[in-house]
Amino acid sequence: LVFIDSLNDQKLPQIDGLYIGGGFPELHLKELQGNKGLTKDIADAVENRLPVYAECAGLVYLSDGVVINSTLHKMAGVIPCQVEFCQRPQGHGYVDAEVVRENPFYPVGAVIRGHEFHYTKLTSLSHPECVMRMRRGNGINSSHDGIVYKNMFASYTHIHASGTTDW
Repeated sequence: LVFIDSLNDQKLPQIDGLYIGGGFPELHLKELQGNKGLTKDIADAVENRLPVYAECAGLVYLSDGVVINSTLHKMAGVIPCQVEFCQRPQGHGYVDAEVVRENPFYPVGAVIRGHEFHYTKLTSLSHPECVMRMRRGNGINSSHDGIVYKNMFASYTHIHASGTTDW
């Protein structure tokens, strides 16, 4: 495993795949926005088909930008949408989702279990081609989660690894 510090590392090291986990990006938006070298390397890596798995804050990081108090903070620009921070949770609790479309990480028919806890929602994403149908939970739009682009998978769902046998 290679640790990558998204606040300080200016370049993406040589890796075979990238996992961008959850967290609280709103606490570091200026630093994340200012690290243009890393966000460009990550966007280029996605375009070059590096396997990328992003959960919650990882999804936010891969968006065009985050809007807080009417200010846009630019992110990696891989997912063509903006992310808006809200006063109330937009997803909170356990998730049970079924994979309904082809993707680089899970077979169609797999059941994904986990949780979500996010105060954000995606805006200006016209027709997301999501690969998971939510049986429980909100995901991206109350019925679906899991945006796929090339070899990138990004969702609000934090999987429970031992409850998701295909992981």
